[in-house]
Amino acid sequence: MKRLAAWIELSQAEVADIDRLRTAHSRLQEEIGAQVNLFSWRDAFARATDAVAGAWRYEVFSVQDQPVRLNTILAGLLLVVFGHRAAHWASALLARTLLRRMAIGRRAAWQTLWFYALFLAELLTASSLFRISLTQFSVVSGALAVGIGFGSQNLISNFISGVILLLERPVNQGDVIEIDGLQVTVERLGARSTIVRTRDNTQMIVPNSRLLEQPVVNWTLSDDIVRRRIAVGVAYESPTRQVAALLQGAVASMETVRKDPVPLVVFADFGENSLLFELYFWVSLAEAFTAENELRHRIAGVFAQERIVMAFPQRDVHLGTTKPLEVMIRRAPAEGAAPENGASL
Repeated sequence: MKRLAAWIELSQAEVADIDRLRTAHSRLQEEIGAQVNLFSWRDAFARATDAVAGAWRYEVFSVQDQPVRLNTILAGLLLVVFGHRAAHWASALLARTLLRRMAIGRRAAWQTLWFYALFLAELLTASSLFRISLTQFSVVSGALAVGIGFGSQNLISNFISGVILLLERPVNQGDVIEIDGLQVTVERLGARSTIVRTRDNTQMIVPNSRLLEQPVVNWTLSDDIVRRRIAVGVAYESPTRQVAALLQGAVASMETVRKDPVPLVVFADFGENSLLFELYFWVSLAEAFTAENELRHRIAGVFAQERIVMAFPQRDVHLGTTKPLEVMIRRAPAEGAAPENGASL
């Protein structure tokens, strides 16, 4: 009995020792866990998510005690870029469907105006969606206006000139205009500049303000019919009425020349070396170059057939003398011989 009691007491002591060891082991694990962080993909992903969310809601600046956060700025920029593309697509679709019967220049002008209107509406919608009041940026814009106002004068002037060109339409897409004596075709009217193409197939960028501030000849504003002139000089002995009839007949046989208005032949003037005639005729601008070339060939042919001489510069030299001129005839000296005196006549 005593031996059993001793075993029980020994067992209880051992159980107590085991409990103390378990408690010490738990404390040791807690101390080690506090000093050593074990890597966990779940914890890392949670920390990264929290960091991204914090950066997304980061307050960049505030205006009038209203915060402007990073997510608002990025979402606004994304919406502006998408709205710019959408405005281009929608304006082109409206021009193709609603204004397909209009002229190319007028349709392009309306398409550009619609693009401006749609893009402006998209900007206002974006500001209201993100609860961005334009007054929030009044302080910032007022400070920037002083700094960039002088540098943006030309930009603003060209933009306003572009809007005026689109509204008044003195120059349309596809028009043939003349700038500084150079004939060009308008390809596109932009917000700041106009792109034109020369006859040499080179492109020029012309600021919009230049088309309003300087004289510009528009050859195709109302129509493409222009008057051309060919000047002809004939010898003084030529029959003037026959020359006029020949010119009239040459232009009358041209199919590209318009019959209304009627071509006109004018005896223009008595020139220094010739009788000056001018032939006026009307033709479309696209056929003017070839028509002039063909008409000159026909005039040269009919004048040669009728023996009408095209005059060229001639000069009569008059010598005023008080006595007969002395003419000397000299022979060429032989090699090595002295020159001989000529005889007087």
